[in-house]
Amino acid sequence: MSVTLLASGCGSAGSSTSAPAPAQNESCAQKAGHAFIQVSQVVPAAGGGLTVTGNAATMICGGPDDFHFSVASGTETGTVRPGADIEVFPLQKMAEEKIAAGKLASYLATDQDTKIFLIGGSLPAISSLQEQFHP
Repeated sequence: MSVTLLASGCGSAGSSTSAPAPAQNESCAQKAGHAFIQVSQVVPAAGGGLTVTGNAATMICGGPDDFHFSVASGTETGTVRPGADIEVFPLQKMAEEKIAAGKLASYLATDQDTKIFLIGGSLPAISSLQEQFHP
């Protein structure tokens, strides 16, 4: 999957610098430079998009599972553009799955994972969300 991703030195969702999509073989330190958000609320927006609310998350390298996420206390709001790619990682399937934007809220209501998503684009114009699996 090739998308434009938000990047920052701390992984904060509030930055506006673009970077290439993470490659499968990126090191933890390289992946940590991308932006993540722990989504807590999803509501429909005009034109088929979504408004997502959550907390910025930073990938921290190290620990028993090679990495973990630190979630900020302040909330942020972003707009998912109509037609954006949304990938989830249902634990019962243990595989990535693309879903329609309109199904994200119902998915999150039953999601038993971290609800942390890699942000493509920027918060005002999210082009993709990709749920991050963390054991």
